[in-house]
This record gives sequence, C-alpha cells and structure tokens, in this order.
Amino acid sequence: MRYIEIPNLPKGNVKKVIASGEISLESEYVLNSNGIEVIKTKAHTKLYNAVKFHPDMQLYHLGGNCIICDEEAVETAGIIFPSENICSGNSVTERYPYDIYYNAARVGQFLICNKQYTDSNILIDAENKGLEIINVKQGYAKCNLCIISENAVITSDLGIKTAIGNFPIDVLLVEDNSVLLKDFTHGFIGGATGKIAQDKLAVNGNIKYHKYSREIIDFAKKHNVEIVSLNSGYIEDIGSILPILEK
Repeated sequence: MRYIEIPNLPKGNVKKVIASGEISLESEYVLNSNGIEVIKTKAHTKLYNAVKFHPDMQLYHLGGNCIICDEEAVETAGIIFPSENICSGNSVTERYPYDIYYNAARVGQFLICNKQYTDSNILIDAENKGLEIINVKQGYAKCNLCIISENAVITSDLGIKTAIGNFPIDVLLVEDNSVLLKDFTHGFIGGATGKIAQDKLAVNGNIKYHKYSREIIDFAKKHNVEIVSLNSGYIEDIGSILPILEK
C-alpha cells in the first residue's frame, strides 16, 4: 500500500479512508466489501453536535504521509500516519468561522478555501508545492465540493462556481436540498462523498434520492467516474470520506 500523493484523488484502489465515527453500518460494510478499511473519527468536544465527528472539520490531508489536524484528532491521525508527520494546527471551536481551519479542498493543483480562516500551515504547504490558491467566501469549502477529478467538481455554492470560473475546472452546480445533515435543513454534497478509486466516487446514501441524480451521474461519467452508492437510504453529509492509502 502507498499513501495517496494528491489528496482526494487516488490513482489506484483505495485501501484505507478516514470517515465519520457515525458512518452507518451499511456504508461501512459496503466500503469493507470493496476492500477498504474505515478509520473512524472520534467526537470533537468543541464542535457542535451535527459535525462533531466530521473529518473535514478536524483534519486536512497534506498529501503523501503527512497530515495536519486539530489536537483532538491527533489520536485518529496516528492510526494511519507516522507520528513525526502529524502536524497539530489550530484548535477549532464551535463558533464560525473558527471551526473551518481544516475545511479546505485540494483539487489537483488548486487549493480552494477561505484564506482568511484556513490554517496557515495548509496555506504554506500549498505555496511550497506551487499550488494555485483560489480564495472563496464560503468557509465550508470542502463540505461544498465533491471532487470528481483534478479538473472537475460538483458544488451547490454559486460563489465557489464563480470563483473557479476562470480556472480549468469543470463545475456542475446542483442544489443540496437532497442531502441530509442532522439538526439542519440540509447538508452538502461534498460532505457526503469521497473517491474510492481513480474511477469511482462513493456516495453516502443512494444517489437516486438526489434531485440532480441524473446530472451527477452523467457529469461523473463524462469524467470517467462511476458513482457507488454506499447504502440504500437518503444521502447524508458525514464530513467527507477521505481516501488516504491505496494499492
């Protein structure tokens, strides 16, 4: 097995992911059936109830065997990353925007985030790697971005779509009313998804329940990606499924 070099974008078949400690048994079973081990997050004591287990609120994969995370997520990160390569960053709190330090989205050679509140170590790493940083007003950038390929994403945020409009990234704009998030009217498509192979995108739920299911399936197919529904229920935002190791 090897670490995925470009976050969110495996080149082979994913073998280990980081996912919410509240992921359903059915979703975990389907991932396991595809040869994927699920490393589950622990509840964060300072995040509000709906997102306290969400990986994209607690940590950010820098690529390869390096990760940056909130101090409460160090134990989770240590299950899969060498201790010397775990960087402890800002401590998140319940109050926005101090809960979005790790909610940045690496899309190929781009980093999409709200620069003002993204952990400085993530920004420095992006600059050192020569990434183009696309600043957006949306603080929950990773939640709002379903990453299909290095140049294709799905979002429900018009501001994100507008911000990346001048870059070589194909964007499908959808509504997120079909995505559940407990205690809220809806969640986000990015938080309900994650790549499990170069040509497969996992959806935490049944894609048929999304209002834009046909558009999503066709858009993914356009970029040579197949949608894999992880369970038979409605789509639920669980803070992203983060691929870490592949074979």
